[in-house]
Amino acid sequence: MTSILEFAERLEELVAETVAEAAAFAASEIKRTTPANRIETRRAVFHRARKLKAVIGLRFSKRYPAANTETQRLLYRQHADLRRKLPQVIRNSINRKLQNEE
Repeated sequence: MTSILEFAERLEELVAETVAEAAAFAASEIKRTTPANRIETRRAVFHRARKLKAVIGLRFSKRYPAANTETQRLLYRQHADLRRKLPQVIRNSINRKLQNEE
């Protein structure tokens, strides 16, 4: 029988793994839903996850205008779609990991 502390530590590890998976999923969805002719935008997508925080964004090799661009509007639409999808992806991942622990 595991103690509550051990369970909490393991749960935190599982959540951290899930955050990393969710960040990778979000980045791949952004790349997948970006039009094929937007090659630089697809290349610029990155993700990073550290413990319980993740960052998904664009990092271009040169400077572009930042406000009111087609790329910005595209990302806002993709962000809205991902905000609806990610909670279920996260729940499924955590549930799957917890079932594998049993």
